[in-house]
Amino acid sequence: MPWLYQPGVPRTRDVAALAPLVLAHAEAGDAVAQRIVGDACAELTLAARTVMRRLTLTAPRIAFAGGLLSVPNPLSTALCAALGLDALPQPRHTPVVGAGLLALAARAP
Repeated sequence: MPWLYQPGVPRTRDVAALAPLVLAHAEAGDAVAQRIVGDACAELTLAARTVMRRLTLTAPRIAFAGGLLSVPNPLSTALCAALGLDALPQPRHTPVVGAGLLALAARAP
């Protein structure tokens, strides 16, 4: 814990680098890793449902992004199940193209 919370030393990248290891151990049946993945899935599900509720979205299109959610693994699979998705969502565009489309839409009168 002192390593993680050392004042003035950001550990975001260090912690993120452990994610593939945790996913591999969860897939291999490690109970602690499975709990970490389950907790992460619960938090992501809560975030998604909160956004849907607050924006009164009944059947929104859901997209997964990032290295952990864009490929099948214990987290992305669990999140699909929790959100009632039949399969891992596939993006229509790359993030760069999507950003460009959003910028164009924001410019339109």
